[in-house]
Amino acid sequence: MRDGWVTLLQQRLTQQATRNTVVNASISGDTTAGGRTRLPDALKRHRPQIVILELAANDGLRGLSLRETRAQSRRHDQGRTNGGGTGTAGRHPLPPNYGPDYTGKFHAIYHDLARIHNTALVPFLLDGVALTPGSCNRRDTPARCRPTAPAR
Repeated sequence: MRDGWVTLLQQRLTQQATRNTVVNASISGDTTAGGRTRLPDALKRHRPQIVILELAANDGLRGLSLRETRAQSRRHDQGRTNGGGTGTAGRHPLPPNYGPDYTGKFHAIYHDLARIHNTALVPFLLDGVALTPGSCNRRDTPARCRPTAPAR
């Protein structure tokens, strides 16, 4: 996707005259379990200096086990550390209809992992976009929010 956030990040890094290359190893709609199977190979192949993991959103949106999401996320951080890259943990809010107990425990996963692995906890990547009228194309994804080009 030529106007996706990965491409836009690469363009900004190029404009800032950095020599970093952005690699998108994601699969839209994937879960932490799916990402976990791909992470070791991607780290070995690309040998990143910085890793941005923005996973677990689909786990939460599907109401998957928080214990399993936490375990998979912890394995991601361990795999990232073993791959040599420093990292960030991207968090993702859940709609309020999941209830305060599940939502609170889901959000705690990000904070706990960032603390345990001493990584930055970055804000929700779609903050100011996902709930802003006109910022999402709500037809083309299961989550019903693919940010429009101007919103990215």
